[in-house]
Amino acid sequence: MRRWQKVVAGVVGTSALLFGAAYGYHRYRMARMMRLVDELPVFSEPAHGAKAPTARAFGFTVGSSSLRDVKAALLTEKLDCHDSSIRALMDLARTQKRQEIEAAKASGAGVDSVSGASMIYRRSPKERNPQVRLSCAQTAASNLHDHARAQSTGRLLLVFDSPKHPLRHASYARSFNGAEELLAASEFKAALDAMTSSFGPATVEVPETVQTPLPLYKSYMSTWTFTDLKASVRLMNMGDGRLSLDETIEVPWPVRSDAPTLLVAPAPPQTAATL
Repeated sequence: MRRWQKVVAGVVGTSALLFGAAYGYHRYRMARMMRLVDELPVFSEPAHGAKAPTARAFGFTVGSSSLRDVKAALLTEKLDCHDSSIRALMDLARTQKRQEIEAAKASGAGVDSVSGASMIYRRSPKERNPQVRLSCAQTAASNLHDHARAQSTGRLLLVFDSPKHPLRHASYARSFNGAEELLAASEFKAALDAMTSSFGPATVEVPETVQTPLPLYKSYMSTWTFTDLKASVRLMNMGDGRLSLDETIEVPWPVRSDAPTLLVAPAPPQTAATL
């Protein structure tokens, strides 16, 4: 082999090695970008002070109900729920983008014609948050097993810090039109009574009687605040012919979500004298 041929062969071989190394590094970077690494926030212990007497919420228990148990209960109630967390929404967007790419290939247009196609090859830092947010739209009030409500529907929201953590947040939000303001006020009163029955007198109470018709943008709200739990009921005139009624029971952020169960005193051991 002539000298120049050896030089060419050496250059080609080196180029192939460099290309292989570069391609391997590229695949390594793509794999790292697509890998999900959970990044949980730093949780705190509940402070000293009054603890909630119960953590029951809409048939579940904040601080102890697991994601598996909640999903099983939702399935039994035949509720239509979906995960609205950033991770789940991005996975759904990727699935839709892949379908667009396949459709483009089938039509001969090619991948480059699909706007934002590169999103399927990388993950946003926000996706490191493993939170699960089960959103159940059009949930009938009869599906909630805590206190009696008038026939109505709303959005049930159940939030977990991760699939491994217990229920942190539970809320039920309903909307009423202007013609239903008497019903909304009645349901607000029923929710207040139920919260008071569960948690005792409110920490911050509604300062005045609910007026009907409700003043524009007026908000009525009572809260129950404990070191391991927070509950609230709010009625508001949204100003667009819609009245909003929200009921919420949650572990306050950033207290660890199992705080209510951590603070439950163990039952005293049984003895012959107590049997």
